[in-house]
This record gives sequence, structure tokens and C-alpha cells, in this order.
Amino acid sequence: MKLTFFSIIAFLISNILVGQNTLIVHDLETNLPLVGANILDLENQNLHITDDTGKVSDLQIDTQVQITYIGYEDLEYRVEEGINRVYLEPNYEMLNSLTVVGYENDRKLGDLSGSYAINPRLNIDRFNDESLVRSMNTLPGIRFEERSPGSYRISIRGNLLRAPFGVRNVKVYWNDIPYTDPTGNTPMNLMDMNNIGKVETIKGPAGSIYGAGIGGVLNIYSEAIRVKPIGVDMGYTAGSYGFQKATVNLNTGNQNSTFSVRFAKQQGDGYRDHTNFDREVINLSGRFFVSEKRTLTAQMLYSNLFYQLPGGLTEEQYDENPRQARPGAAAKNSSIDHQNFMVGLVQNYEWKDKVKNTTAVFYTNGIKENPFINNYELEKLSSFGGRSVFKINSRIGQLPMAIATGAEINYGDFHAANHGNVGGYADTLRYEDALKSLQTFAFLQADINLSDKWILNTGASLNYLRYDIDRLRDVELDTAYQIDRTFTTEFIPRIGIVGKLTASLSVHGSISTGFSPPTTEEVRTSDGAINDDLEAEKGINYEVGIR
Repeated sequence: MKLTFFSIIAFLISNILVGQNTLIVHDLETNLPLVGANILDLENQNLHITDDTGKVSDLQIDTQVQITYIGYEDLEYRVEEGINRVYLEPNYEMLNSLTVVGYENDRKLGDLSGSYAINPRLNIDRFNDESLVRSMNTLPGIRFEERSPGSYRISIRGNLLRAPFGVRNVKVYWNDIPYTDPTGNTPMNLMDMNNIGKVETIKGPAGSIYGAGIGGVLNIYSEAIRVKPIGVDMGYTAGSYGFQKATVNLNTGNQNSTFSVRFAKQQGDGYRDHTNFDREVINLSGRFFVSEKRTLTAQMLYSNLFYQLPGGLTEEQYDENPRQARPGAAAKNSSIDHQNFMVGLVQNYEWKDKVKNTTAVFYTNGIKENPFINNYELEKLSSFGGRSVFKINSRIGQLPMAIATGAEINYGDFHAANHGNVGGYADTLRYEDALKSLQTFAFLQADINLSDKWILNTGASLNYLRYDIDRLRDVELDTAYQIDRTFTTEFIPRIGIVGKLTASLSVHGSISTGFSPPTTEEVRTSDGAINDDLEAEKGINYEVGIR
């Protein structure tokens, strides 16, 4: 009789346990867990609230729930057995309530002590999908320039002085993976709009948490994969001046994993002479929910890019024919032919309820041919590195405190050979160099809630950079030599404060420092000169604002 009684109890307990399931609420665009989301059981009106990991663990199978969170669209969902992952779509009419990456503190936008801009998919889709230029230029203090199709410059608060071409002085991350290469350049033209779902921008120095770059930081995220059995999206666009673009996306997933294949081909003749553009990009992405505590995300991005460089015109040349290329550009085949492969792996892990870690590792390999009017340059660049961030929720006495600490390392092996340019083909070798760069930094940041209305943010980083330059051949001087340059270790502090006046209005102030070391193009110029005495650019940013 006792055996039967206990058997019945065990049976009932097991059924109750099986019937209780986990619901995890994420931001659709960043995959961040949403803390404090309301989960309303529509059958018995019980209210549950997600914990520090965005989770609720006491829901019954087949329960219909309504999920609400300020700043996001409401969602109704029926609970399934096991782990349920749901994604809320941001409502950009309530910007201050959105959770953003920020200074690695995953706070609501209204709680950040700095100038921040969001370019969501909603804004990106208002314009054609040729490039980010038009949508980013709707944001204050940010200017994207496109000299010719595929040739970009980025200015954040006017930091273009050192970037006559290319993207410099701005740090870029893609899906939490460092995208700016160790030489200080960012190949934005290797990425297609098909790989971009949202861009979060820090305006001004953010060296206390992201290292080198006085202009600011771009955190770019691909469009999130919705959990569904399988989906196929195809698109085709055609326009003037020979513009054509085709995209094919395959998405599949379940509660344990999601996978996507994204392909895009874009080409066009351009408005001016000698502005042909042709690019193919393929992106493989997989996200694996290994357990409730661990998520792995794998990314592969391959780009095959070719575009012609028409060059600048004088006023007289422009008045004569604004569509013409610079004299000699076409005859010398002035252009860039660039192939690049990148692979990255990101792990998100919750050690405890109050400790989280995000670690990313990556490897890139690329080759580039750049015939120009006065030379013909062949380049190879491979790099690898990683970034690891620990986020810890703690207290100082009775005051809540959030700590972010970690390190980033980026190593690059760069090889370049400059030849003469005869009719658009590489001729006699002039210079050949091998350059190795090591860039690394460690950081520590703390957010302290001084009260319900005031938040103090303070942090600092310690930055190290070294260039090893090996001039393999200098044909004219018949010499070879080596230069090793270790830059001064930079200590970069930051302090900021936020005051919440109302639920939707806050004031903020901050003092932040930044630095930007010379890039390889500045250390080793296209004419073969080596500038080994250049120092890092430094700056201080003072800011007050209301949001």
C-alpha cells in the first residue's frame, strides 16, 4: 500500500515537472535577453516576470500567454514543451525604452551617458538596398560618403581629416565580432545590405571599452532569424545606369538551433565613366542553443568585390563633362579587386545568475589588387583575434552595480608589393614589404545606480600596439631593412552620469578620452615611404545632452 501511494505521488510530481517549461524572451534584432518582461497567462490571469536572464520557468504546456515589454511590440504565444525562445520586435516610437548594447552595459537607451544613434531595419528599409549611405545620413552627427560605387568614407562628428579614402578612425563590430582589421582600416564595402539588420552608433570616443578610434563605434547586427521550420526569400532590383541586384536567403530553425544562408549579387555601371561595380557576398550563419546557459553563434562571410576608381576632377574638367573619369584612370585600369574570407564564433554563457560572458574569436584572409595611375599594388592580409567580456551584477553597499571587464586582441600579417603600372598591368617591382601588427587592450567599466534617478558610469582601458615592418626589397636603393615600432601604452578613462527626469526624459553628461594610432596606409604609403615616427592621435570629448 505504501509503495502504491508513493508511486502515485511520484507519478503526479513527474507530470507536474514535465508540464513546467521555460520561456526565454529576446530582442529580435540583437538577441539580448529582455529582463523584466511581463508574461501574462491569459487563461487564469497569472502574471510572471522574466529574470536577469530573460527567463521564466514555471509555465504549463499549451498555456496561451501575452508577452509585453515597454519599447517592444506585444506578442501572444502558446507554450510548448521544453525551452521556448520568443523574440519581441522593437517599437522605434519609444526609443528611450529600447535595450541597446551601448558601452557593453546592455541598458535602455535613456540610461546611457553618451551620444547614441540607432539605425533600425525600419529606417534602412525606407531607402533602396544599394548601400547604407542614405539611411545612415538621416542620423544627426553622422555622414556616410561614397566617392564612387563601393568606395566609402564615414564621418562621425567630422573625423574625416585622416581619411582621404577608406574608413578609418572608427571602430566597427559585426554580430559581436571585431570587424575593423588590425591595421586600423574597416572594409565596409565587403559587406552587403543583405548582411545588415541594424546599426547602433556611439558618437565620439569610446576607447574605455572599445579601444582605438576617436570618431566612434558602429555595432552592426544581421537581421535576426525567426524560429520557423523553413523560409526562402528572394529579391531582384533593377535601376538606371545598369544597376542590378539579386538576393536569395534561406532560413530554417527550431527551438534548439537556427541556420541561414544569405547570398547577394550587386552590379552597376555608375553615373560617371569608369565606375563599374560588381560584388558577390555569401553569408552562412548558425545559432545553437546548447543549453539554457550557453549559446553558440557561427558566422562565415565571403566577399568578391571589384570596382573601378574614376578619380577626382578639377573645376575645369567638371565644367567640361561631370561624368568623365580623371584623365589616365581608365588607361591605367584604376580599380580595386578584393576577395576576403572571414569566419567567427561567438559564445554567450551564463556562469551564474549574476555573471555572464561573451567571447568571440575570428579569422580573416584576403587578397587585393589595386592598379592606380602611378603604381600597381598587390596586397595580402590575414588576421586573427578575439574579444571576451564578463558582465557581473553586484553591489557597493546598498547600491546596485553592473561591471563589464574583459580584453581584446587583434593580430595581423600584412604583405604588400608595389609595381609600376603599364597599361593597367603590373610591371617592374619597386617595393616589397611585410608588416605584422599586434593590437590589444584590457578594459574595466562600472555602472552604479546612485538612486532611482541617477546612474554613474566610469571605466578605463589600457591599450598596446606594435608594428614590425620588414622592407624585403627596395629595388631603386637595392636595400632591405627592418623597423620595429612599439607605441606608447595608452590609458583611456571615461566618466559619465545620467539623470532620469521622468520615465521618458533623461539628461546625461560625460568626459571621455580617445586615441587613434596611424594605420598601415599612413605608416607605409603607396609611394613606398615608411613613416616610423608617427604618433597616435589623441582627443578629449566633453558632452552634455538631453534625451
